[in-house]
Amino acid sequence: RLFPRQRSVRAILEPLSDERWRQYVLTEKQWEQVRKSRDYQRDPHWRLARLEGHARTLRSSYHSSYARFSEFVPLDRHGVPASAEHLRSASAVSAAAAAALSTEAQHASAAESAEAPVASKLGGVDASCGSRPAVHADAAGGHLDCAQGGHPAGQGSQTPRPRFYTERECLRLQGFPDGFSVCGQKQYQQIGNAVAPPVVLAVARQLCLALKRGGYPIECGALEC
Repeated sequence: RLFPRQRSVRAILEPLSDERWRQYVLTEKQWEQVRKSRDYQRDPHWRLARLEGHARTLRSSYHSSYARFSEFVPLDRHGVPASAEHLRSASAVSAAAAAALSTEAQHASAAESAEAPVASKLGGVDASCGSRPAVHADAAGGHLDCAQGGHPAGQGSQTPRPRFYTERECLRLQGFPDGFSVCGQKQYQQIGNAVAPPVVLAVARQLCLALKRGGYPIECGALEC
């Protein structure tokens, strides 16, 4: 068998260095456009690849039509591919942490407000101004000052920015062996326009079998009919 029948998305992902995976992460502008799409508004995780399942159809415009159609590799805050379930769980934890911090900040503010008159009498300092800034939980579970908007710089969402499939990963999704390479410009478009080799192989085998049944002297060779 030239190609395995079942491969998950996770199985075709490349192990990328810190420098390389950052090259494929969506920019802030790209991620903002994705978040404005109707599909993302309906389900934010629909645009993320199911790492333990199958990829959706790879278009020739995969890299250029990212705002509406393309799916991406979900990442955790360390740049490691993470399942949508993991991200949902992390978002839930972050939301709970944010709620807890908000409650704590409210209690602290109320306590400081109650002590304000005493402080004013003792030292002339109005404690109602508060000595503790409001705190929010970011997507990674860390803490940020309210002046930063409650999110990591440029994040704008509890879901970390995902990345595009690499060119090699797209080739693997199409069924090309790792020894195959693409040259020139618009490589994503070339790969997306290609007919998947496993499909060509399956069609060729059926043609070969049909010709044999029809009595035509034909040698299938590597097709193993």
